[in-house]
Amino acid sequence: MKTVLIIFFAILFQGFFYDILFAQGDLRKSETYTSIAEAMKSPDDVVKLSLVFNSLDVFPKEVFKFKNLQILKLSNNHISVLPPDIGKLTQLKVLTLSANKISSIPKEIGKLKNLKVLVLSENNLSNIPEEVGSLVELKELNLSSNKFNSLPKELSKLKNLLTLRLDNNEFSTFPCEILDLQNLIELDIFQNQISVIPAAIGQLKRLEEFYFWNNLIVELPVELGTLTNLKILGLSDNRLTKIPTELGKLNKLTELSLLNNQLQSIPKELGDLIELKELDLNNNQLTVVPDEISKLKNLKKFNLRSNKLSESEKDKWRKLMRESIVF
Repeated sequence: MKTVLIIFFAILFQGFFYDILFAQGDLRKSETYTSIAEAMKSPDDVVKLSLVFNSLDVFPKEVFKFKNLQILKLSNNHISVLPPDIGKLTQLKVLTLSANKISSIPKEIGKLKNLKVLVLSENNLSNIPEEVGSLVELKELNLSSNKFNSLPKELSKLKNLLTLRLDNNEFSTFPCEILDLQNLIELDIFQNQISVIPAAIGQLKRLEEFYFWNNLIVELPVELGTLTNLKILGLSDNRLTKIPTELGKLNKLTELSLLNNQLQSIPKELGDLIELKELDLNNNQLTVVPDEISKLKNLKKFNLRSNKLSESEKDKWRKLMRESIVF
């Protein structure tokens, strides 16, 4: 259900995100063509072309006549082959191909030197060519809902990348190439089979959102506590039995999700997360909660449902956090 909602909202707000990203200059004023026939009437004027949900079985070859094309959206079709000629669209800044049937990406993708957004989610991909490392202007790369279990080492060259989505794949180890992407702001790698988060995660100092739920981790590296720009940390549906005290240093954190783990206790240092608005501890093994949690005056939702708290412990927290508590 979580995955469905995330995909739904990703599609819903995708156009809004791109409008913000390219809000300056003539691109914002350009007409968005939604028909090949209409676009062919004035091919030199076509800057934005959206053919989503068009039941396309093949990549439309007419696209290569639009020499000024900067935004091309072909999501939610039935395209199975991305032609090598894609490398001719050198003005492209946005390319979305989500929800198709593509099983390979041609190496010519590396010629799209101006590309800022590349969306390849919900296809049949298990690899991406090393030439992706040439896309040095890329700010968003979405590879979610495919069959990846590794990434090319050249991915580490994408120094301008802000958002990387790798959720719903087949990773069993944390892809180390990510650790060189030190401008990352958002990292989605939930719903994989990863059992260890490397200590080097501490290199991603700019990270604000880290979604890692539904993996196989049993413990967290203390280095997570050095990511002091984190605002959202999603660690639900793992196998955690304890939380490092260092998480109490994340003083910008607003959401911390730990539901569906095996936590027997939480550190009192979580009471130092002064910006925290949501703390979800549903379905763990907690018998007590540190009194220091009551210092979280900004907490709007505090979920303690399905733990092993005594009635007296529950009563205490009903009194302390009556506005936010959920049992």
